[in-house]
Amino acid sequence: CPQSLVSIDWLVSQLQVATAKTPLPDIIQVFRPQSLSLLT
Repeated sequence: CPQSLVSIDWLVSQLQVATAKTPLPDIIQVFRPQSLSLLT
């Protein structure tokens, strides 16, 4: 997904897909510190 299209809605949908068969991780590491604002 291009960075310009990333939003909180996109992030939530991706986490839902990723955790459909597994539990949420204890820690989420991000490559770009700016993306942390999507998680808070």
